[in-house]
Amino acid sequence: MDAIIIDDEVSGRESLSVLLGKYCPEIKIVGTADSVKDGLRLLEKTAPQVVFLDIEMPDGTGFELLSSLKTINFQFIFVTGFDNYAIRAFQFSAVDYLLKPINSSLLVQAVKKLKSSVNLHLPVVQLEVLEANNAEIQKLIIATENKTYVIDLSNIVRCQADNYYTIFFLKDGTKIISSKTLKEYSMMLEELNFLRIHQSHLINISFIEDYRFGVENFVLLQNHEKIEISRRRKKIFLEKLAS
Repeated sequence: MDAIIIDDEVSGRESLSVLLGKYCPEIKIVGTADSVKDGLRLLEKTAPQVVFLDIEMPDGTGFELLSSLKTINFQFIFVTGFDNYAIRAFQFSAVDYLLKPINSSLLVQAVKKLKSSVNLHLPVVQLEVLEANNAEIQKLIIATENKTYVIDLSNIVRCQADNYYTIFFLKDGTKIISSKTLKEYSMMLEELNFLRIHQSHLINISFIEDYRFGVENFVLLQNHEKIEISRRRKKIFLEKLAS
């Protein structure tokens, strides 16, 4: 896969090139650029399949570079030294990112995802959701083998673990199966009105109709589902509702 690196730091470009050569020989670096302006020129000249893109550069951001393109016919991975809000936006947008200094094993994982992706429209959808989430997280991308879903968080009723998969139950009755674990989604969603009430269940608090404690501990959801609350999560559940 032909790739380019757009990063204003010489050390960043050189270290990534070395790591790719050593651990990901299937990636061929066909050019590098140190700014948004030069990056756009390089994109026209090389037509890469993959772009490793820094966020903050002297003449703009990686977001602005992508937004200025009429079409995005390549996959992209953000490379950043900033572990901040943007990281959460990446996670919800299904965008791969690497934190500087780059960990070689995480780089290998990111490249494996690139090779397994067959959805040519995903980069465009990723950018749209990334921009929408830039001010406030509202949407989540769920990419399956056959389809990419863009889901409003307000439409997710609950998530359920199914071994290493997660089943999303939506307001309209739709079910979507993701290859990510419930633990991964819990880490993303629990700060956004969602609560893990059981090892297998993550619910949207907005859909709680009622709850009961006794012989059985459970919540009743607006879609009439009855979901168990584990005993060890009972206190956390009550504290969340009271907050």
